[in-house]
Amino acid sequence: RLTIDQDLYNNSYLSIIQDTECESYTNRYTEKIIKAIAMKHPFVLIGNYKALDLLRSEGFKTFDGFVDESYDSVINSEERIKAVFLAVKKFSRFTKNDWAKFYKKTKEIREHNYNVLFSKEYSRKKTLEKVSILHNNNYL
Repeated sequence: RLTIDQDLYNNSYLSIIQDTECESYTNRYTEKIIKAIAMKHPFVLIGNYKALDLLRSEGFKTFDGFVDESYDSVINSEERIKAVFLAVKKFSRFTKNDWAKFYKKTKEIREHNYNVLFSKEYSRKKTLEKVSILHNNNYL
């Protein structure tokens, strides 16, 4: 069961998500990013190499244009983390007015991601992936 502390999202403007892994040899994401999407929250993902590409391949939109997402293509984990910090540094200077404009401009992306997450197609795909894993490991 996925639990979400709604106050964390209602009292912040941006999720900077440190995923479980930050490797160059695997490409997956966890429930941490799902929580932000479910709460219609803009995010920056510190995760595996090309994790944002994986999200986009599954129909999600990311915040490129609002955040410099070139960090997603950095293979070395330490360098990727440094690139994330540079990408989010500008947000430390945002005023409430800047955040209001940011939220207005990112509304379409946030709504789109929410709709993808709760679509039948996404649910079906994830269920089939889990069944495939069970089958391939002789659990079925």
